[in-house]
Amino acid sequence: MGSVRPPAVAGRFYPGTPEAVDQMLDQLLPKVRETGAWAGVLVPHAGWVYSGRLAAMALSRVAIPSRVIVICPKHRAGGADWAVAPYRGWALPGRELESDLELAKQLVEHVPGLVLDSEAHRDEHAIEVQLPILARLAPESRVVGIAIHGGDFQRIAKSAEQLARVLQSLEERPLLVISSDMNHYADDENTRRLDRMALEAMQALDAQRLYDTVVSQRISMCGMLPAVLVMETLRQLGSLNRYDPVGYATSGDASGDRRQVVGYAAGLFA
Repeated sequence: MGSVRPPAVAGRFYPGTPEAVDQMLDQLLPKVRETGAWAGVLVPHAGWVYSGRLAAMALSRVAIPSRVIVICPKHRAGGADWAVAPYRGWALPGRELESDLELAKQLVEHVPGLVLDSEAHRDEHAIEVQLPILARLAPESRVVGIAIHGGDFQRIAKSAEQLARVLQSLEERPLLVISSDMNHYADDENTRRLDRMALEAMQALDAQRLYDTVVSQRISMCGMLPAVLVMETLRQLGSLNRYDPVGYATSGDASGDRRQVVGYAAGLFA
């Protein structure tokens, strides 16, 4: 506990050297940044060549506070199913981004089921790919990571209520980041059709509808549970009043292969 997590996917999901990271961020980020006070943000977490521009566009529109909580799906076996990263910092190529271990401990103390666990985060990419973008836009911000797997709507809603209580006690509310890709490996036309249903539920600000739609339509949106958790938490905080889409793409837009694609969406909550 209190160690610095080394990068696990640098050189694969995003560039592996500081110079190459900066060069690619120069290409992904908008030249003019107009920010607002957004409470939550949805960003995709594929390799930057596929979805980095959407993530950068969304995060660049946020006046990022001093703390950020990134909630992602747990992609790999090993470690706790609901795991808070127990680090004091995140190492990146040529730099380091701070975490907030005290906030991490508060979350574990007050949200039953959450545990401090490094094993679940050791190889997880879904938080890491956001970190160089956050480090560029808000280098002084501290980032707490949570990876979750499993849970029905009732459990998620209860956890959201508990999480909201923790956030209400803080002097400044952290930004809540949903790290999620959309549907996986259908053809481009069907992926867009399925993703439209999930995104319409988000646009309607209806977490229950999002959960039910993804389950009933078998949409392989990997971060559905993080999205429901964040939406319900924002509702408890009185901050789920608007969803502003930033953009949508599929991997086919980058690769040209539209036979089996992954969907990517970005948007902002206030």
